[in-house]
Amino acid sequence: MVRESGAVKFRLRSTQDTQLNLQARKAFDERAAKDLQLYLNYNTRLPSIAGAAGMSPEEYRAERAAAMDEAREYEERVATHFQLWLPASGFAEVTLQAYNQARRAHLTPDGVTDPLDLPDWQGPAPHPYQAMDVRTMAAATGMLNGYDVGLGKTFTALMLIAYLRRLGRTVRPVVVVPAGLIGNWATNAAQALPGWRVVTVGMSQVFNEDGTPQTKLRRDGTLMVDSRGQPIPVWKEDSTSTRRLKLGQMTAGDVDLTIMSREAFTAIPLTTANRDRFVQTDEQYLARLEAKDTFDPKGKRSRQDVLKRIQAFQAKCTLRLKTAGEHDLLFEHLSIDLIAYDEAHAYKNAYSAPSCYGETPKFLGAGGEADRALDAIYKGRYVREKGGRTYAFTASWVKNSALEIHSMVSLISDDLPEFGLTTNEALMEQYLRIEPRIITNMDSSVDVRPAVVGFRRLRELKGIIASKVIVRKAGQPEVVTRSGEPLHVPRVRPVEVAFDMSPEQAAVYADLRVQARAASGAKTKEDHAFSVMWRMRKLTADPALLNVPGPNPRFEAIAREALKIRAQGAKPWCF
Repeated sequence: MVRESGAVKFRLRSTQDTQLNLQARKAFDERAAKDLQLYLNYNTRLPSIAGAAGMSPEEYRAERAAAMDEAREYEERVATHFQLWLPASGFAEVTLQAYNQARRAHLTPDGVTDPLDLPDWQGPAPHPYQAMDVRTMAAATGMLNGYDVGLGKTFTALMLIAYLRRLGRTVRPVVVVPAGLIGNWATNAAQALPGWRVVTVGMSQVFNEDGTPQTKLRRDGTLMVDSRGQPIPVWKEDSTSTRRLKLGQMTAGDVDLTIMSREAFTAIPLTTANRDRFVQTDEQYLARLEAKDTFDPKGKRSRQDVLKRIQAFQAKCTLRLKTAGEHDLLFEHLSIDLIAYDEAHAYKNAYSAPSCYGETPKFLGAGGEADRALDAIYKGRYVREKGGRTYAFTASWVKNSALEIHSMVSLISDDLPEFGLTTNEALMEQYLRIEPRIITNMDSSVDVRPAVVGFRRLRELKGIIASKVIVRKAGQPEVVTRSGEPLHVPRVRPVEVAFDMSPEQAAVYADLRVQARAASGAKTKEDHAFSVMWRMRKLTADPALLNVPGPNPRFEAIAREALKIRAQGAKPWCF
């Protein structure tokens, strides 16, 4: 048994004794070897269903459920056999040591909450938990900060950069943020680090002809101000020439901190050599491609088939990444030694979801592949290769899928393979419980599908996460102010707003109700039940979406409630 590019392969060895070879081949169970190789590559074979074409939908669902149960029973038999075999084998001790070092070697040190030594810092003094977490993050080459809203992610990120610069561990830090937040970051950086040379790439502040900054105005012509009562400046997207000029400043070393938009960051290409190298060594992709190569006991199938498949996929994968133009400034030229990603949940979908029993499990939650996520992962790997650091900041680092754990940690660390989690398939097999369940399909029919129903060894998974992710929430014992009082975070008070539809809306809604009653799962497109229900939701959200004239009662009701809440000194959030 060998491992090639992350996939397990079987090789049938021969001895010099021809007779022994013949006897061994006769006794060898080729089907069992193929099944075991598929299992070890997280792709357990699902028994075929004979006569499926002549079955009713109900009969086919029953047979498919039985086939999935049979596949699960096979997995349990293999696991049980291994558990019984290992203790008496000669591999028990080495396996135990490897497991303990990989899964149980992380120790969380006691935090130091003393004030940070930051001579350049003019921002808010760090709370004890912030000082503790800055030190913890600075001790690692990559971590993810999962502070809840209101706990100070932005200033914590700036503290971390200032602390690492104080220690001589970063010279050219870059913060990658949504374009709409560049102004907030620039304002906070100017307040906290007034002596630093800060440049924004991707967006620029707009100035009047007399050199004064343009500011945002309300509809009544009055100034819009921020939480500190300061006017909010107007920003615009950089032109290509402006962006190149700013990147030139970075290359020349004339900048202490760069705040860059996601779009500008993704637009900077890696060299072709580095881009291709990262694609060609990406274990997630290679393992999936190699796993498609089934066991060949006779050794007649050429390795070229696998290589061609890998080369074709790599060519497709490189299309997801920016290709350097003749006059482009390359990412490597910037000599970035620290990347901090704000709102890092935008990078959660680097890889597509794996399959189980021949299809993607329901409730796995993983979305499609995001090009910017793959680009960020590869650029982070390059920075860490050169001795740099990568950090991520988000209040919602995992939202819809356990597989987001793999993408988010891969964004800031290269350590997942040390835990045995080289791929999404490995994480799914080791920590998710997948069983057949009756599922409602998009056409309103029902089917038996593999579905995520829970976790396995969740405590162990949490231990791995704790080594890479810091999560803080208001109300936790550690989240206190410098005086030792619990940190005050404004409490969210839900308010439900009811409203009546306009006469125009009500008439169209009545027609849609008639259509919904007449719809069925057998109908398609516009006449399908789910399609009619979706139009009903759009109508109530905004009549204009269905070209219905007249006012929008929902927006008017929300606006009245928002004005009332603001008059009380609170801030409204609308969903």
